[in-house]
Amino acid sequence: MLVPTFSSLDILYLEDELLVALDGEDILSDLGFRQVISVSTLEDAEGAVADQSFDLAILDVNLGQGKTSLNLARHLQRRGVSTLFVTGYNGSELPEDLRHIEIVEKPISHDRLKRAIEATVINTELLDS
Repeated sequence: MLVPTFSSLDILYLEDELLVALDGEDILSDLGFRQVISVSTLEDAEGAVADQSFDLAILDVNLGQGKTSLNLARHLQRRGVSTLFVTGYNGSELPEDLRHIEIVEKPISHDRLKRAIEATVINTELLDS
């Protein structure tokens, strides 16, 4: 059986909580992505999306001060970018049109994030085998 790799994928990682972001960055680094752009604000994420293309976006749902990544997720989905959510909730707060997106509940674990990424990118045939 061939083992899929992530080495050809560029990732956008949006997480507003510093410690969670650091943990997530470590996991993503371990998984061997070609490039991980980590941002902590919705505005920085929108700027990154405007400046470059991504294969996968990993988005924290609730970003503080009443902001969410939901509209960004919709925009990315329309552009064909695979998306998954990271949240401290169980995903029941997601609107109906986004409930198909894979969810990783915080705290993030290496195995759970890896499985969610695999499920997301395999569904869009992005992985090298």
